[in-house]
Amino acid sequence: MLLDEPAVVLKRELADLPGWGFVARRYGVIPVDRAGGAKALRRMLKAGEAAVAAGRPIVIFPEGTRVAPGTQPPLQAGFAGLYRALKLPVVPIALD
Repeated sequence: MLLDEPAVVLKRELADLPGWGFVARRYGVIPVDRAGGAKALRRMLKAGEAAVAAGRPIVIFPEGTRVAPGTQPPLQAGFAGLYRALKLPVVPIALD
């Protein structure tokens, strides 16, 4: 409701799920292979550039996964590089 057709960054494994993954990719999610290193980062940046060019906001959950309430996981470094490379503002939002 707050964002108009956001491009969501998510684990590649989710985008590879039969059925749901096909629909997610058609929608325009940005899959990232967390074990893929620099090559995966380049693919993520290319997809992010396409999303920005289409006027879509990018949503990323920097913890990388869900955790139990009260747990504070380390942030994944890739989100800062993505926003810096795309010259986008970071708007942190905490969910409970």
